[in-house]
Amino acid sequence: MKRILVITTSLLLLQLGLVKAQVITMNLGGPTHSGVYKTIPLISFTKVAWKTELDANGGENFILRDSIIYVNGAKGNYNERKGYVYAIDANSGKIIWKDSIDRFISSPTMKDTILYYGSDDRDCKMRAMNKRNGKLIWELGLERNSCWPPALYNNKAYFGDHGGNWFVVDNITGKVLFKRKIDAGICNSASIFEGVVYFSDESGILRAFNTKTNTDKWMFDSGSKSLNPPSIVNGVAYLVTEEGTLYAINIKDGSLLWSYKTDDSMYRSPAVSEGVATLITSNGHIYAINTKDGKILWETKKIGLGYTNTAIVKNIVYVGCGDKHLYAFDLKTGNEIWNFESESPVNTPLVNNGVVYFTSGKYLYAIK
Repeated sequence: MKRILVITTSLLLLQLGLVKAQVITMNLGGPTHSGVYKTIPLISFTKVAWKTELDANGGENFILRDSIIYVNGAKGNYNERKGYVYAIDANSGKIIWKDSIDRFISSPTMKDTILYYGSDDRDCKMRAMNKRNGKLIWELGLERNSCWPPALYNNKAYFGDHGGNWFVVDNITGKVLFKRKIDAGICNSASIFEGVVYFSDESGILRAFNTKTNTDKWMFDSGSKSLNPPSIVNGVAYLVTEEGTLYAINIKDGSLLWSYKTDDSMYRSPAVSEGVATLITSNGHIYAINTKDGKILWETKKIGLGYTNTAIVKNIVYVGCGDKHLYAFDLKTGNEIWNFESESPVNTPLVNNGVVYFTSGKYLYAIK
């Protein structure tokens, strides 16, 4: 009887462990922005589970927490743009709440019950809001725009602005704890690994910022700005630059391990898993690079622009493309497994428990 009880208890704990492992937050795979999700992949497309119309074109790099999707959106031209942030039921697609401002709202990020986003509104604000109802908790006035979410670590928020101001802020109160000025604007979010924050600036310098001393551990000069955070995997920072190079950098000392020059510019971080880095260039060229030596494993080209991140679940790579398709490729071979055609360009997908979520034009999709 005791043996049966032990076995039953062990199976229950194993099941609970598996369920817990499948709870994910988007943000490009977490604080290291690896682009990898430990969940059940969608192996073959069968149907659209639901499709929700938004007030504006949906954003990307949204997050999923407690069966609720938090996603941004924008409509209008640059001078008259309106930004939105939504909380949407992941099971039904029903909008729970929404909020808006008269400028762009970045993709959100979250810690505990607080949702954070940057913006390019005329007053230059970083904002924190209650995830349950969208009510504002605090907002911090900046000197210049900050159009991306902060990186969060140990009750602190780390972010920069277009003017080159680097902030460390209490994420509960919004109080500025540390601020410094660097020589170039900061135009992306940051990655965090073991107490070090990694961010790059418009001059092409990647910094490893020590959160204990508020000083740079090292700097790496790529020579070209990067508009996305580096992907930190197995002691290596993978950085893509606007001029089209993927760099592999040792995070211990900032030394270059290898680099690979693609055929066109790149604006999104790679996804890195099982010794493979996947990415897409602005002209729709998809690459899989061997992380040991920086050599191509496979490549393919799709018609349409590529301004999205790739996402990896187990051995499947998911890519949204400007040709209005979502693609699933085999990670090792590059063989196309399936594709789904939408009415508009497809943004970066999120995969959870056999369901793929993505925005396309004014719609947020859930397919399975």
